[in-house]
Amino acid sequence: MLRRSAQAGAKRSPRHNAPGGSAGGSGAGCWKSQKARRSQPRRWVSLAISLDAERANDALSGTDTVAFCRAQLPMFLLTPTMPEGMIMRVKAKLAATIFFALTAVVVQVAADHDDLVATTQHDFGSVPWGSLLVHRFAWKNPTRQPLEIAEIHCSSGVRVRAVPPVLEPGESGYIEVELDTRQFVGEKVAAVQLRIRPGRRSVVLQVHARCRPEVLISPGMLRFTGLEVGQSAERSVELEYSGPHDWQILRVENPYPYLTTQLQCLCRQAGEIRYRLTVRVSESAPAGDWLVALALATNDPQLPVIPVLVEGQICPAIEARPATLRLSENSGAAGQQRVVLRSQRPFRILAVAETPPGVTVESASDRQQPVHIVLVRCSLQSQTSAAGVIRLATDCPQQPLVEIPVTVGSLRPSR
Repeated sequence: MLRRSAQAGAKRSPRHNAPGGSAGGSGAGCWKSQKARRSQPRRWVSLAISLDAERANDALSGTDTVAFCRAQLPMFLLTPTMPEGMIMRVKAKLAATIFFALTAVVVQVAADHDDLVATTQHDFGSVPWGSLLVHRFAWKNPTRQPLEIAEIHCSSGVRVRAVPPVLEPGESGYIEVELDTRQFVGEKVAAVQLRIRPGRRSVVLQVHARCRPEVLISPGMLRFTGLEVGQSAERSVELEYSGPHDWQILRVENPYPYLTTQLQCLCRQAGEIRYRLTVRVSESAPAGDWLVALALATNDPQLPVIPVLVEGQICPAIEARPATLRLSENSGAAGQQRVVLRSQRPFRILAVAETPPGVTVESASDRQQPVHIVLVRCSLQSQTSAAGVIRLATDCPQQPLVEIPVTVGSLRPSR
């Protein structure tokens, strides 16, 4: 038994024995060697794994906190005596391992939160320089608790907002991502990471665009804000081409009946071609917050269609707060809720035109006044949800009918 132990100690690597010592004295030498190695400061090598090759520089500099994963590894894994080829192979294997682990995490996060956001990617295609690109990602709340975005991490030149800021159980909304093309030229992939509260839910959104610097647009989009129902307005946008070709805008594709467009060529000479597009919103434009896109067809094969975004924020003549109702056995005393109707001009509630089954509506006053308080009660006890609309008839010429969407029934269980 002692002979076997001595033979095993003799077969140990020389680095386990003290320099110049025998196998029997290897314990003290090994302890001293380990103590000396601990006392030396550790050096680290950093590996950056980027999901986009064009953003590797941002990943290495630490400026991009969304699209890369940084891993620090102790330098003693790569010894000075190791050949250069072996060091490169070790680095490649470590990078591949971290990349596949990161990919698995991203896929798992996307699979876990498909119930919140329907789609997580959008491609704007080729666009002129100066465009303000806006996309609204639809999301919903299938839980029994209100959801809100606690933290937002996004790339440069990106603006994010959630409408509404707090999503009640069973409600739907959208997450608006705005990309400013004045911040880059060429191809751009922007990522947005959202942390949703309560809990540790996380959602990653991505937008992609290719900016053409020879075509300029100003302003980047058309905004019609602060308008009332029945009010018209007019906005203009100019486009300029500075390339060598005979560039033309052939036509304007406008599928929206409440928008009228007029295209005018301002200048056509060598190296400078300018157009002006005038858009008018008619009195029949729908109330609310809407976003549409006009398409300008050109003779440029690299940029055959130019999207021009038009945003409208038209206030209704009578505004209801809350705009939607959810009535159940958990929505207050005896399942009742108050709704405030507000207008800039005095109006009268004439009658309750329509209510869902099991819902009653009472108005506190039948006089003509700018603010009315309506009490909505639910007497239906059901294990399932049913959607309906409350319609109130008024004497307001701009809005003779006020519609309030309502959901009656139990909330879905939390997942």
